[in-house]
Amino acid sequence: MEDNIMVKEKQNVPLLRFPEFSGAWVENELEEYYPFVRNGFVGVATPFYCDYSEGVKYLQSNNIHKGVINENKIVYITKAFHQKNKKNILKLDDILMVQSGHSGECAVVNKRYVDCNCHALIILSANFKANSYFTCYSINSDRGQRSIFSLLSGNTIKHILASEVKKHKLHFPTLSEQTKIADFLSVIDERIDLLTQKKKMLETYKKGVMQKLFSQELRFKDENGNNYPDWTNEIFGNIYTFYPTNSYSRDCLNMTFGYVKNIHYGDIHVKYKSILNIQDEDIPFINDDIDLAKISSDSYCQDKDLLIADASEDYADIGKTVEVSDIGSQQVVSGLHTILSRPNKKEMASSFGGYMMQSENIKLQIKTIAQGTKVLGLSSKRLAEVTFKLPSIAEQQKTANFLSEIDDNIATLSDNIDSSQLYKKGLLQQMFV
Repeated sequence: MEDNIMVKEKQNVPLLRFPEFSGAWVENELEEYYPFVRNGFVGVATPFYCDYSEGVKYLQSNNIHKGVINENKIVYITKAFHQKNKKNILKLDDILMVQSGHSGECAVVNKRYVDCNCHALIILSANFKANSYFTCYSINSDRGQRSIFSLLSGNTIKHILASEVKKHKLHFPTLSEQTKIADFLSVIDERIDLLTQKKKMLETYKKGVMQKLFSQELRFKDENGNNYPDWTNEIFGNIYTFYPTNSYSRDCLNMTFGYVKNIHYGDIHVKYKSILNIQDEDIPFINDDIDLAKISSDSYCQDKDLLIADASEDYADIGKTVEVSDIGSQQVVSGLHTILSRPNKKEMASSFGGYMMQSENIKLQIKTIAQGTKVLGLSSKRLAEVTFKLPSIAEQQKTANFLSEIDDNIATLSDNIDSSQLYKKGLLQQMFV
């Protein structure tokens, strides 16, 4: 990167630049490069929706995300309605800008969406002076989005007008430099997209293989190639003992200092992996003005403990569970809206319980026993009655090790995606004016 790009600090010149280019960028209104700026259809189009086999793709704001067009909840309109709204028919390299909601976010029309139509999106058609991918990168950068924000109007829902977009000013280099920058950044985007696809495929594979493992359709063999013993019928309460948890709110916690860490149910829902490595995760401390003497010794977490979220607004997350791992000398307790269960009635292999709680059989039972209307609740009494089949310790450990390896690969892909996105963000800050 350093060999190909020079550092610049002049006015209207980017900090990072390919060495073959020089001179200041020109500031112009967008209509200088995009003379045909108009709104997509803004009326009610739902009467003209149809089956995909008979219609034309109809792009909306929810199809524009992170600078690309996606197929998320895409709808189709009749060919007659499509032809009636000819001015909204999309051409190659048109830019689509979200008009309302996440206003100002852009994506470029590629070959897949040529001749499609759109709703409540601003369409910008370029002339020979502009590379639309360059323009899109510029607008989607942090600097570009801050600039677009000044154009937004509305109270509850922010929106932007095509007439204002036309007059919005951006800095442009020559077309050849625009193209070089856009091509360079597109390589990074392709890497991010490839990593994201690999991650999704691995997550899908894990879900499928877990279903086969816990239904015993797929089983491991011992070191001699023989089958392990048959799985036994078990009841949750015959293996796990429940211990008291606390009800400290977020106001009682901090991320800076303390002696005892606290697992909040909200973090179980959205932050932690199934196997919660205490040494690796950022876990909040209990504030030092809280009297820790009220916490019983049994309430301090141990390796293999399951921490179960006992409240949720939907069935998908009720009973979501993490298993404590690698606690070492850390003092950790289970907090608000959690159930602390410890496998001290029967031996369990490390990490197996955390994966077992993801099995479809247990998740279905938990959904059945959960109670409530707006907020679902799960009691330890009902949880104790959940049934499942349990393999031998040796097969438990092989199963857990196999799934842990998949999780490690998923985590590696996530780290690579994050680092690539951070690298791209840094480039966007320095390669544009």
